[in-house]
Amino acid sequence: MFLLEMAEYSSLNSLSFPMRAIYKTLPEYKVCILGNSHVGKSMMLRCLHGGGRSVTDENLSSTIGMDLLKHEVRGSSYHMQLQIWDTGGHERFRAITGNYLRNSHVVLLVYDITDMKSYESIPVWLELAQANVCGETLFMLVGNKLDLFEERVVGQFNANAFAMEHKMEYFECSASKGMNVLFLFNQIA
Repeated sequence: MFLLEMAEYSSLNSLSFPMRAIYKTLPEYKVCILGNSHVGKSMMLRCLHGGGRSVTDENLSSTIGMDLLKHEVRGSSYHMQLQIWDTGGHERFRAITGNYLRNSHVVLLVYDITDMKSYESIPVWLELAQANVCGETLFMLVGNKLDLFEERVVGQFNANAFAMEHKMEYFECSASKGMNVLFLFNQIA
């Protein structure tokens, strides 16, 4: 054990001071985003990458397989790196999605509040995640497209009850308008 610590220390010493500080102080957490196609998973990442500003979906196509975004989160008492995996929502990608769930710290189950089918698929995504995660994993239910509130078909009460039944946190956001997206990812930290 001592030799491993010394080897790790010596490789850190070859880095410049700021790089050593970042290497030592930024824990990394794996976050997987699951849900049907077109619920706004990729849009959430685009919004997060843009600092929480509203974004448009022009030139945004369906995710094929997986996408990855690394995002730093800072607070008064923490500073961490989130490794966020955006999964393809089409059924043909579910087989490979299970592999990416391993060692996840957080799983976001996303549905579209204007699409009942996307909400009804959440138990399937939850089952897939629970079968593939290892150890302690935080699950969060996320209703997206809050900007389309007038077209809502999934009631907030029902979604919140489902989340409570499965011991999950529940959030609603609008990735296209930038509502609550930064708040959601700060809650993960």
